[in-house]
Amino acid sequence: MFYHLKLENISLKSNKKTLLYNLNVEVLHKERIAVIGPTGSGKTLFLNIISFGWKPNEGKIFINSEDFWKKNNFFQDKIRKYFYLVPQIPDMPNRQKVISALHASYINKWSIIKVIASLFFPFKKKSIELVLKELDLLQKIDENIETLSGGQKQAISIARIFLSQPNVMILDEPLSAVDPGRSNFLLKKILEYQKKTTATLICSLHQPEIAKKYFTRIIGINNGKIVFDGTPKKFSKIKQEEIYQGKPKF
Repeated sequence: MFYHLKLENISLKSNKKTLLYNLNVEVLHKERIAVIGPTGSGKTLFLNIISFGWKPNEGKIFINSEDFWKKNNFFQDKIRKYFYLVPQIPDMPNRQKVISALHASYINKWSIIKVIASLFFPFKKKSIELVLKELDLLQKIDENIETLSGGQKQAISIARIFLSQPNVMILDEPLSAVDPGRSNFLLKKILEYQKKTTATLICSLHQPEIAKKYFTRIIGINNGKIVFDGTPKKFSKIKQEEIYQGKPKF
């Protein structure tokens, strides 16, 4: 179970270039955090670090007071099951059917035999139908991923996170390919799910106004550095300009 995540002096480097600088962040259970910043500022790198997808070059990450990268593989695999990262570009084969893509939500909970069997016998069809209905996509259940729009693919990725029921939901620009009307609908569903399950929500966004309105904490990143970490009430226009000024590093 996730209760507390702490990044201590985290830096990430590639080809002798520093991409993330000395990050110090604590995340508590049930928090609702928006991560904002210009394109190329380091938001995606940050999300991959806190979801244990990438190992930092410097610093430590503590999960419930345990030094994650010093623990054995068994411990690391167990902890990763509590976290679910939805990438900005959905990672689903074009010719895969929507129902099969959603069955993949259960991979971490099923044996290999059951995962293979699910390709032929949809064990969780009723649960999948309920989630698709909630997202107004039930009519797409037997269609191939390649027939979906970019926004629909992102909605299917969000459906995956609802089905997997993680303790920590990490979403990278979940509204980027969605039209404004639909994005409000999807954001509402994400926030409703987070409130119902008391999961921790960490979401990168391009829209500061959405971060201020719907999230309890804002982390602003630019040039691989955290330039703001606080409540929406403390997020002033001056701070917003500081986050979005200057050229991104990558």
